[in-house]
Amino acid sequence: SMYYSPVKQGSGDMAKRGDEVSIHFKGTFLNGVEFESTYTLKQPMQFTVGQEGQVIKGLEKAIYRMNEGAKSKFIIPSQFAFGKTGSSTGIVRPYTTVVYEIELVKLN
Repeated sequence: SMYYSPVKQGSGDMAKRGDEVSIHFKGTFLNGVEFESTYTLKQPMQFTVGQEGQVIKGLEKAIYRMNEGAKSKFIIPSQFAFGKTGSSTGIVRPYTTVVYEIELVKLN
């Protein structure tokens, strides 16, 4: 299972399948070392909730617990992250638990 702690409350409906969302996120290892971030690009990521292959499973599961303006931190075990292969870039090793801080910027 995933652990999460809300950082900031949002408002309105929770995200659901088929919604278009804009999110900012920062991915770190348990030791706090960052491996990816939309903030550095100054560009939120947009995707359709429930569409295969756009984001890791844990990120998808996290979004369902959020509404617009919400910010939360999620501890995501490897089976919902990059699994037994690790990330395609090789930065995240196989079987690695990761931490994502996610901000749901916009919900359409």
